[in-house]
Amino acid sequence: MAEQFQEFKTAVEMKMARPRDSAFIATVEKTTSEGYHALIEPGEFPTKEHTLTELKKQVELACGGMSKRVQELQTQTGVKDVYTQYWIEQILVHAAEMHQREPDVSEATIKSKLIRWTCDNKAKLYSLFLTLKGFDPVADTPIELLHTILLGAVKYIWHILHTPWSTEKKKTYSIRLQATSIEGLSIHAICTNYIMQYAGSLVGRQFKTIIKTAVFHLHNLITEDQFTMWKVNNLKIAVANVLNAVAQIDPSKIITKIKYHLLTHLDFDVIELGPLIAMATEICESFNAMFCYCSIYSYHLAPSWDIAIQFRQQETVKHQLTRGRWMSKSTRDWQGAGTGVCHFIEKHLILQRLVGWTPEKQMKHGTVLYPLMGRRNLVLYYVPKCDTFCQN
Repeated sequence: MAEQFQEFKTAVEMKMARPRDSAFIATVEKTTSEGYHALIEPGEFPTKEHTLTELKKQVELACGGMSKRVQELQTQTGVKDVYTQYWIEQILVHAAEMHQREPDVSEATIKSKLIRWTCDNKAKLYSLFLTLKGFDPVADTPIELLHTILLGAVKYIWHILHTPWSTEKKKTYSIRLQATSIEGLSIHAICTNYIMQYAGSLVGRQFKTIIKTAVFHLHNLITEDQFTMWKVNNLKIAVANVLNAVAQIDPSKIITKIKYHLLTHLDFDVIELGPLIAMATEICESFNAMFCYCSIYSYHLAPSWDIAIQFRQQETVKHQLTRGRWMSKSTRDWQGAGTGVCHFIEKHLILQRLVGWTPEKQMKHGTVLYPLMGRRNLVLYYVPKCDTFCQN
């Protein structure tokens, strides 16, 4: 991920021919307002085609046994794929072995043999994410909230805040936090002693508690610059405010922590894919036990394959139980589960929870709903005789 900043560094280094002078100029540029601001600006989004082209160049260089040139190209372009990198390293090793085994054979001959092999096996060399039609891994993969926000920016800011606190300030914050009412916050019970004792090694659940209550409890405990990190409204303005506040408190972290830079891509992801909370993978942490069981009870020849098959079967059953439809291979007609299966799941709440079924809540006589903000002119009431809802 650090290669994302390489484009800026490369542009600066081109100003000087000598590497020593180039490095010096790059350091000086970062200390200016324009140079430092460029570090937290989103760059141009690379396309899938551009990434594939650069990876093919790296593979071709690897066929010639030029490992150093491969590294230089990765640094210059900022393109490096973990999946293809495995094959690049294997090709480099194989090229070196061929040179040792056949010293009389020219480098061009060895390179042509390896290139021929890569052409015959190109489906293996590149990730399916880059070859899948209709999918762009750059534009279609939004920022992950758990690791980028809670375990990223919030974690860094929490470290900046609590590290200089005295014992008295820690005690004050603990009292305020423990007195918090968790009603309406969708968080677990607050364990203040645990949070303060293990302040340097918290998990997402504790960081969620901290970020939702910080604006109420940090008064008189932090500086004014630190407090501005919690007062945000609009998403783009919020990101700019957070980065500006962090730059004033600890500017070195802007360069060393990639998750700060990822925040600048939030508005693009929201415009393209909608609210990111709907794509939060934090809920998938509950599947960790399933991954473990699928791996333990597999044949251990291909655990990832066994896990994928198991989850595919579970999703198929879920689709069928929740009245989903599928096309029959024999009749080519759309069909669904029978009425007996549908009625069975309607009577078993545990099974409904397992497949993510949200049961319909039945309104009771005399129920009054308080309309949302902006819809206060709507009056909803229940009419027992006609068994309907009326709005006025």
